[in-house]
Amino acid sequence: MEQSNCTFKFRVRQIDVGSCAVVMTINDKIIPYYASYMGVEPLASMVGVCCEMMLETHVDGHPYHTSWADEPGGLHFTFSPEKNGLLHIDIADEITKEEWHEDVPFEAFVAAIISESFRVLNAFGLYGYRSAWADNIEFPLSRLMMICGLYCKENFTSNLADEGEFLKQHSITEKYDTKKHLDECTVFYDAWQMQCCGEPFSVGDEVSWTCVVPVHPGVASGRIVDFYEDHHKDFSHKIKGMVSNIVSQFSDSDKGKKKISYDSEWIYEKEITNADGWNCGRDVDETKERTIWGYIVELKDVTVKPLEENEKE
Repeated sequence: MEQSNCTFKFRVRQIDVGSCAVVMTINDKIIPYYASYMGVEPLASMVGVCCEMMLETHVDGHPYHTSWADEPGGLHFTFSPEKNGLLHIDIADEITKEEWHEDVPFEAFVAAIISESFRVLNAFGLYGYRSAWADNIEFPLSRLMMICGLYCKENFTSNLADEGEFLKQHSITEKYDTKKHLDECTVFYDAWQMQCCGEPFSVGDEVSWTCVVPVHPGVASGRIVDFYEDHHKDFSHKIKGMVSNIVSQFSDSDKGKKKISYDSEWIYEKEITNADGWNCGRDVDETKERTIWGYIVELKDVTVKPLEENEKE
């Protein structure tokens, strides 16, 4: 396989109550996995392996290992750096017995881990990450900083002020002050926005929405959200893309006790194929009342454009 055609992408979908849902794209392979508290958190394990390889100067042939646990099996990785700048990745699924054997550019692997680490860190914060994952495990901040320093070939004195500035400079929080293209992004579409005057949409649709870009990627029940759809008054950007996945979020309660607080209620989720503001993909029991909170929407091939003041009218 030509190196120019090799890709590696790593995206954390959700971290909640000691579980972590991730999707890896390795060349033409898409590998989703839902890791549990029984093993290491997937992103933290990738940061650790990446750091070890970089500190050993990308040693040819020396294998590095990590595993993600689930119940009852796991996903096992072996990373073997090669002299030609490629990283050979062997993956074995204990349950399905599937195996993947792929080569990707080492630089692409490092860049993907750095990018997703800051996306997760910006979304949860250090304390939020520690609370979301099991056993109050810390975010691997020192290792991430080592990776950034080695990757960007930057040296700095280790003190609080310098490290704070370093983290600020390497944050992936973007202002989107110019038109950008994203391979994918996650949007939260609030149910009331749809119920009021939104247009229903389905998986496979091309959509064009106005959105709010949060200062930091937000968290919706453990899911990282890059944009919030808004077509009333607070929107600042326009995004276009293709809907690749929709997850409804809703709560059920006893009759007469309808939920009123998203942040304090138990959120159920259901993958669906279309959204109209009222559906969630699951029938409600006649003894229950339902609150539809909104939809977690994955978009592919996304264009992000800032709007001028006169375009917000």
